[in-house]
Amino acid sequence: MDWDALVLHPGDTVSAWGRLVRNAEGDWFEGPAPVPLILAHWVRRPMHAVSVLRASFVDIAERHEYHGDIEGFATVTGTWTGSEIWVRHQVATAQPDEDPPMYRDRPPRTLRFHWTRREAQEVRDHLHEHWDDWNIYSMGIIGDHVEARLTRILPGIAAWAATLPPGILALDPWLTPAAVASEATSAA
Repeated sequence: MDWDALVLHPGDTVSAWGRLVRNAEGDWFEGPAPVPLILAHWVRRPMHAVSVLRASFVDIAERHEYHGDIEGFATVTGTWTGSEIWVRHQVATAQPDEDPPMYRDRPPRTLRFHWTRREAQEVRDHLHEHWDDWNIYSMGIIGDHVEARLTRILPGIAAWAATLPPGILALDPWLTPAAVASEATSAA
């Protein structure tokens, strides 16, 4: 697996669906992260978000405002600057039908692999150690491999993942370069 191909670089085009949030801390774009079961009247603070520039808080689906904070949903296309998305196009979109996660390097279910359960646990433990700094929002050992959902693949994640046996780790990043996302969609 070429994990480096999933790393966003300045100038890359990104396109994703998510929740736009404007609060006192700035404008944010958050992917399909788990939502607390307690429904609140306020705008939930983003937990796994990236900063956005030039997002419209008028052109969003399911718009909600509370004490100046605003949230809603949209599909956003823009340019990754290295730390944020410069929005070029935005479409108000309610949550699309749930597609199965697009895990990268997911192993076939019918094969036996040469690693042990302990090795899979070591991969899981390493991901858990980096939970916050790698912006991971779900993870677990599924059968004989580890699956994780995260905001985006960072260079450090790509470098570490490249050292692992093929198939022991399956990653589902929310933000990827648009060219890579379209290749994965057309290959499916």
